[in-house]
Amino acid sequence: MTAIAFTQFRKRVKEITETALENDEAIQVTRADGRDFYIVPAGIYRGLDETAHLLSTEANRNALTESIKEAERGEFVTRDFS
Repeated sequence: MTAIAFTQFRKRVKEITETALENDEAIQVTRADGRDFYIVPAGIYRGLDETAHLLSTEANRNALTESIKEAERGEFVTRDFS
């Protein structure tokens, strides 16, 4: 991940935003007061938001953990939807 100082970000906002979008990466903007923030392409944000939602309840976490264990044991069904 790339990090850039806030003063540089202000001077190069368009360039830095384009870099984040072209490379599909988050860029950390650091501030002297410690209140850093990130420039994040929408696709990455949506993925993080979905992950946070899926892990937000104990029931979901347990179900996902169990599903992973089943898949690792080869306990899954393959379907052909073509």
